[in-house]
Amino acid sequence: MSTALVTPGAHAPAQDYVTIRVGAQHCALPVAQLRDVMQAPTITTVPGAPDTVAGVLNLRGRVVAVLDLHRRLGLPPSDDPQMAMLVMVDHGDEPVALRVDAVGEVLSLVAAAVPMNVTGPLREVATGACLHDGAWIILLDTARILP
Repeated sequence: MSTALVTPGAHAPAQDYVTIRVGAQHCALPVAQLRDVMQAPTITTVPGAPDTVAGVLNLRGRVVAVLDLHRRLGLPPSDDPQMAMLVMVDHGDEPVALRVDAVGEVLSLVAAAVPMNVTGPLREVATGACLHDGAWIILLDTARILP
């Protein structure tokens, strides 16, 4: 696990995040909010579902909603949805899958303010940002992502 600091002398405590990629956007979710990570199995579309819902899947006998983070964050569609990963989170007592392009590593990050050029739906779900290896990682909150 590595540590990325935004500014020297930052007083906020570091928190553990798992990094994800949605299109070209690098993001991270708090490890404490995650349940599981898996290769995306077959997803069944649901007629009439909101645009952000990619469909549902059967996970050990439970029907689980799959949210497409491209759509939820207002980003262009995935180039290859067949290679997607699912990040499982809890929404109340129910599991929900977030479809992302890639899952990276666990980092201990210190949050800074969200940059002003982050706008729209991405800004609405961001809790902060962190500069790591020369790239901005937008820190997300699953409670803000889920409907």
